[in-house]
Amino acid sequence: MPTLPLQDSPEIKIEAAPLRLEEVDYRDAAWESFVTAQSQCLFYHPVWSRILEAGYGSPTKIYLLKENDEIKLGLPAALFDFKWFRLIHAYTPYGDFLGDRRYSLLFIELLEKMLIQKGICQMRLTQLGRDRFAVPASYRSYEGCCHILNLTGLTEKTLEEGYKTNVRRDIRKAGRAGFVLKRLQTAGEIDAYYGLYRKAMRRHQAFGPHPRKLYQAIARELVPHGKAVFLAAQYQQRTIAGVILILSGDTVYFLGNASDPSFLHLRPNHFVIHEAILLALRKGFRFFDFMTTGEAYSGHGELSAFKEKWGAKRHPFVVYEKDLATLRAALWNRAWRWGSTPLGSAALRILLNR
Repeated sequence: MPTLPLQDSPEIKIEAAPLRLEEVDYRDAAWESFVTAQSQCLFYHPVWSRILEAGYGSPTKIYLLKENDEIKLGLPAALFDFKWFRLIHAYTPYGDFLGDRRYSLLFIELLEKMLIQKGICQMRLTQLGRDRFAVPASYRSYEGCCHILNLTGLTEKTLEEGYKTNVRRDIRKAGRAGFVLKRLQTAGEIDAYYGLYRKAMRRHQAFGPHPRKLYQAIARELVPHGKAVFLAAQYQQRTIAGVILILSGDTVYFLGNASDPSFLHLRPNHFVIHEAILLALRKGFRFFDFMTTGEAYSGHGELSAFKEKWGAKRHPFVVYEKDLATLRAALWNRAWRWGSTPLGSAALRILLNR
C-alpha cells in the first residue's frame, strides 16, 4: 500500500440530494465495475470476498451509498454471526471506504440504522494510511500501524544495506544451514504449512485467527493465477518455515509467517522473509507491506521492531468500533479480552481446532 498524503476529508452537507444506502452481494456488477476503477488492491475485489466466505464460513456484504444509480462511496464488510452476537467488520486484513470520503459521516449514520434493523450488535471500521475519513465521536478507536518497505530504486545490494546489522548476520547464518527454497502448491503442502502456523500460535500463546480453510481458499483461488505465493524454507526435505504473500497492484502483501520452533536457531524465518522481499524486488513491485500490528496485541512492540529491522516504515492503521446492542456487546467485549489472554487463547484453539 503506497503512502498517501495526509488529507482530512470534511463532512459533505447533503440537503435534497436523493442519496440512499444499499446492501448488495459482492457479485453485483455495479460494485465490480466501481471497485475495479477505484483500487488495485485485491482485498477489495470479489475474489477476496469468495476467499473470506470459503475460509470463515461467513457471508460478506457490500454497502453502497448511491445518488440515483451513481455510487458515491462503498464499503466491503464481513458478517460474523455467533447466534447471540452478530458483528460487522470491514474486510480483513485490510478494508476501508472506496470513493468520495466526504460522504463518510452520512454513510456511517445510514449504515448504523440499517445494521440495527438487521440485529447487528457491533460494527467495526478500519482506516488505512494518511487519507482520513470523518468518524462520529461516539466511536471507540484503537491505534495500530502497518509497516511498509519501499522498494523503489533499490537493488539487491542496497536492499541488504538497509537491513539492521543483526538481520544481515542472521541471513548469513541461514545461508550456511543449506535451506532449500520451495513454493508450496499441493493440498498436502498447504496443510503442512498450516501445521506450522498452529505451532507458531501455540508458541506465542495466541489464538490463531486464520482457519485452515482460509489458506486452502487462497491456494485454490490465487496461487494458480500468480496472485499468491506460499514460500517455504525446507531443511532435510522438511518444511520448517514459510510465508504467505499476496501479489496485488504495485505491492506484495506479507499475509503471514509460520515456523517450527525446533529450528529457529538456524534462522529459517530470516531466510524465507529475505527471499520473499527479493521476490518482490525482482518482479518489479514498488512496496513490500508487512501489514498490521495492533496496539491491543500484547507483543506489538516486539513485532513492530521485527518488521522495522528490515527497513520497513510505520504507517497509521486505526480500528473504529461502536456497540449497537449495549448489553450483548459488553458481554462480547469481556469475552474478547479473555480470549486474548494465554489461557483464553488456549481454550479457543482447542474449541475451534486451531
